[in-house]
Amino acid sequence: MARYSTDKGSTLNTDKALGAGGEGTVYTIVGQPHAVAKIYHAHRLTKALADKVTAMVADPPDDESRNDPQLKHVSIAWPEQVLFHNGKFVGYVMPKIPKSDDLYDLLQPQQRAKQHPHADHRMIYRTARNFATAMAAIHRKKYVIGDVNFKNALFTDQALITIVDCDSMQVTDAKGTIHRCLVGLPEYTAPELQGADFGKVNRTTESDTFGLAVLIFQLLMQGFHPFAGRPLPGAPDVEQVHVYCKIGRAHV
Repeated sequence: MARYSTDKGSTLNTDKALGAGGEGTVYTIVGQPHAVAKIYHAHRLTKALADKVTAMVADPPDDESRNDPQLKHVSIAWPEQVLFHNGKFVGYVMPKIPKSDDLYDLLQPQQRAKQHPHADHRMIYRTARNFATAMAAIHRKKYVIGDVNFKNALFTDQALITIVDCDSMQVTDAKGTIHRCLVGLPEYTAPELQGADFGKVNRTTESDTFGLAVLIFQLLMQGFHPFAGRPLPGAPDVEQVHVYCKIGRAHV
């Protein structure tokens, strides 16, 4: 058990470790069943990271489903308090998300049939819509998810979405400083960002919506990626197809 202070002037004690990754470890908090603490590994702690998390806590996006008195569902797992140990930044507090599966279990038909046999097309459509709604809330704050992929979106049996790993997002603080998103999967990265050094480029809301479009395509098309196919040998290329379409319209 470790004791930390918060930017709100309070203190808290962490208890059990729930999981660890390359950046840090997530712990339960004594007396706070609906919150968890993420404590970064020592080698990850920088002033830039502290500034980014502080900016996120100061100006969170509007979580519509969480504010809904009937739903009370966290759709954006945003940092809520900054944590310090002996006066030094070490992590943050965020809402605890009930055990949920990521979108892979919904977009892959075999996995969906095994893990969520009740999931029908209506649920899939609602899940896609709720993901878009949560993304729009983030964009209204001029933030960019950046690393859009199926791992960063959890879903419930009610088709509710929770976007996680929010501290990896691109955040613009009150001073105009852009804290970039340093990660991304090629399968969901917009063409203009393929091969780019994410530490040197600013993402846009359009690059987010590209990733969203790919995920929605996969949800609706049994997990297939929109760019997974390629023309068979001898098949007409795009320009030829375009000419054929124009000829066809001319003969109609």
